[in-house]
Amino acid sequence: MRGLYSGCTFKLDSFPREDQNQEYLVVSAEYRLFDPGYRTQNEAHSGNFKLVLGVAPTALPYRPPRITPRPIMRGPQTATVVGPSGEEIFTDKYARVKVQFHWDRLGKKNENSSCFVRVSQTWAGSGWGFIQIPRIGQEVIVDFLEGDPDLPIITGRVYNASQMPPYGLPGNATQSGWKSDSSKGGGGYNELMFEDKAGSELVNFQAQKDHNLLIKHDRTKLVQHDQSDRIDHDAKHSVGHNLDEDVGNNKTVKVGVDQTTNIGNNDTETVGVNRSLTVGSNETIGIGSNSTETIGANHTQTVAIVQTVSVGAARVDSVGASETRTVGGLQANTIGARRSVTVGAAQSHDIGAADSWTIAAAQSVKVGADQSFAVGGAQSSEIGKARTAKIGADDATDVGGAHALKVGKGSGIQVAEDSSIKVGKKLVIEAGDSITLKCGDASITMKKDGTIVADGKDITIKGSGKITVKADGDVIVKGSTINNN
Repeated sequence: MRGLYSGCTFKLDSFPREDQNQEYLVVSAEYRLFDPGYRTQNEAHSGNFKLVLGVAPTALPYRPPRITPRPIMRGPQTATVVGPSGEEIFTDKYARVKVQFHWDRLGKKNENSSCFVRVSQTWAGSGWGFIQIPRIGQEVIVDFLEGDPDLPIITGRVYNASQMPPYGLPGNATQSGWKSDSSKGGGGYNELMFEDKAGSELVNFQAQKDHNLLIKHDRTKLVQHDQSDRIDHDAKHSVGHNLDEDVGNNKTVKVGVDQTTNIGNNDTETVGVNRSLTVGSNETIGIGSNSTETIGANHTQTVAIVQTVSVGAARVDSVGASETRTVGGLQANTIGARRSVTVGAAQSHDIGAADSWTIAAAQSVKVGADQSFAVGGAQSSEIGKARTAKIGADDATDVGGAHALKVGKGSGIQVAEDSSIKVGKKLVIEAGDSITLKCGDASITMKKDGTIVADGKDITIKGSGKITVKADGDVIVKGSTINNN
């Protein structure tokens, strides 16, 4: 029995109640020793040692009775948030922080100055709520649940001489809000500030770097006066469905460099009054399919230098009334295939200088009524191959000066009725080999060797004056009868 003392354990065996046979912790031991000295006969066999044990099963945690009263904290205290050297925020997964009280002269103002202390937040849920973690160096208010010094809790934060408010007071007493400090190192902040000064009310928001806004359904925004948006770098605007813009007055869009607009389907633009488009340099418009332009009144197009119109297939220009085109310099039209121009009434071309036409293949000009050409200077026509002119009625050519006709090969003139040649002065007909004048059976032939043959039935030579027959050789007159006067 001497081995049993307070704090030791032993195991009980062979007790009548089986559930009591287990290991026990001795929580108290009372030893009773007797030295009777003189014993009577009846006391000769009585014991002189007695042991009383207070035990508890080791399966249950032992809690000694509270004899010393628990200390009670009579009210809240202020303390400074502390943590490891070089850190600005020190917390655990429960958003708790460590503090050092002002009366603590042994603490090193580090992570060992206290246990982690819970921080009261304005809202706390399971994975949601409001959170602001006190930072190292800030002064906080520490209270104790039911006055228990083992249950501290931070219930507030206070400013002091080294931790001043963000807005100068008392001058900015109407300002309130949240202003953070970038960590580590400071130098930046996020802020939501309210200015409540009458007539100068303001809500100011600043994101030191990024700002993400997620609205899972509708958003309504109303600005009852002016709005100004400024983006110093890139901006991207993505709308998953329709986008409607309603501008009650003017709208101005200014793009410093390039602008690209990509429309997957149709594009409709309606301008109630005038529209002006100014392009400082080049403009290129590419249309994959058809293009239709309808102008209810006048249309004026001014090209300062060169204009090029390229049509890959057909092109139709329909003008209900008059059309006037004025080209101050050059104009070039290039048509890769056929071109058809239909004018319902008169057509007039007025060209101030030279006019040149180059046609790679055939050209056909059909005039339903009269056609007139007036050339103020010379006119030159050059035809690479054959030329055919067919005139349904009379043909008259009036040449004010000389007229020359040069034919490289043969030439033929066929007149169905009368033909006359009238020359005001000399008429020279010259042939390299021979000249033949023929009418029915009569003919006169002149050859290049000087031979002249007059062939016919009756030949009469009649002169109102003299008729002289002179030959360097013989003169032969042959007939059935020769009469000389």
